[in-house]
Amino acid sequence: MSSEVVRIFELFGNRFEITAEFEAYNAVRSQQARDVYAIYSQYMNSINAMKEDLKHLTKKAVDDLLPAVARVNSEMAVASVGFEELKRYQSEVLPRIGKRMIFKYSKNELITVEEVAQYIRLDAEKHFTSFINEVQKVSNKEQSDWVCREYARITRNTSAVGGSIGTGMNAAAGVLAANAGMGLLQGLGGMITMALDEAELNNAKNQAVRIGIRAIFAAAYDMADQMSVYCINTIKQEMDKETANIIRKPFQEISEDRRKEIKAKSENYHNAYQKGDITSERYTTHLLSVLHDFPHDSTLYCELYQVALDINSEKDKATVLEMAQYMGLEGQMDWWLARKGFRIQTPSTYPGKDGKDGVALESVNEAPTIFQQFSNTVHCMWFRPDPSEGRPTLLFRTVGLRPDGSIWATGNTIAWDFEDPLNWRDIVSVCSICMCILFGLKSNGSVVIHGIKKENPFYQTVTHWQDIMAISGGYGHLLDSVYTSLT
Repeated sequence: MSSEVVRIFELFGNRFEITAEFEAYNAVRSQQARDVYAIYSQYMNSINAMKEDLKHLTKKAVDDLLPAVARVNSEMAVASVGFEELKRYQSEVLPRIGKRMIFKYSKNELITVEEVAQYIRLDAEKHFTSFINEVQKVSNKEQSDWVCREYARITRNTSAVGGSIGTGMNAAAGVLAANAGMGLLQGLGGMITMALDEAELNNAKNQAVRIGIRAIFAAAYDMADQMSVYCINTIKQEMDKETANIIRKPFQEISEDRRKEIKAKSENYHNAYQKGDITSERYTTHLLSVLHDFPHDSTLYCELYQVALDINSEKDKATVLEMAQYMGLEGQMDWWLARKGFRIQTPSTYPGKDGKDGVALESVNEAPTIFQQFSNTVHCMWFRPDPSEGRPTLLFRTVGLRPDGSIWATGNTIAWDFEDPLNWRDIVSVCSICMCILFGLKSNGSVVIHGIKKENPFYQTVTHWQDIMAISGGYGHLLDSVYTSLT
């Protein structure tokens, strides 16, 4: 077929030529891209609706633990009451919610409670090891032996049938499911406090019982998240199966070795550009070279649009969108624009480090619905002297937590002031105190801080915390003592 050039896209000073042969191929391939996105949109609507239902139903289920846990006033009661309640939640309460959600939103009309229960694991070892260690230190031998036997029994009998919940689940499904449990996590600290109050243990010396109560709620929340992941992954698998029926042939065959080479090189280029180690010209040259091999890869257009934002090029932004539409990827680009914040490299009127102009971090002007995509947002502000006039300058920022555990921010804060949080990863919750100190709770139970010097004793204390399950911030005077209700 003819190699005559029938269309040219001019982008970042480069020419991307479309031949007659590719034009004929794209007439089919672009419609396939639209068909795939239509399927994706349909399933994502179901997933988003399911997530809202799951948030409400799983939170209510875990909240209903409170009356039972209020009866836990001894180490033996942690086992006799807490362990039994958790087994009931694993085998009955949470699977019934899962069955209801899957029948409502998926095509599985034969789903059973037993099937859902297979994918919910009560990880006693993960949650109750600290409790058992404390019991062995403070209880008499008879009580300690009994509790340990119950612990051994529940540890043997709580593995999910067929392996871990994560078996066979790809990263995308994990990201989709991540937010399902975040609403629960944010309420964990309050539930623990109420349980301790109800059990009249808030000021008690029995540390083992306090640890046990925390472990009961943590285990329940963990299982609720597992059930949520399984439900969402069920929909995701149906979506993958349906899109796989659309046979998308590449314009040219690319060997597996070549794919691996491009992937490794692209990752290096992406990281180098993010860190400012290479210029936008060098990065776009690489992206356009990859585009010749993978013209229907929507991530490439997202990256190109990001560069156009960074250099503030209206012409290149328009061309990227035009190219994406030509390839049938306008739906994917619309989703990306609504989903992501944009890094903008334009001078700020606020002074930067050493008196130089700062750099505005990100803008929501082109994505007005972006805050709907975050599981957790907080607002922060602080004063900093203006080096030219000596007057305090009010800086502010709004911080959002993305589903992948990274941080998004907007405001007139400057880049050097906020570089560290933008590099945070594996974050499950964020909060601020005094609207000036930002905290991030990591998935491993540790806490990271921004807005206070590392030499400060408060910084040293909090960053050494471990096994934290929830954080919340109180309010104090910005220029005086900092008061916090971190839990």
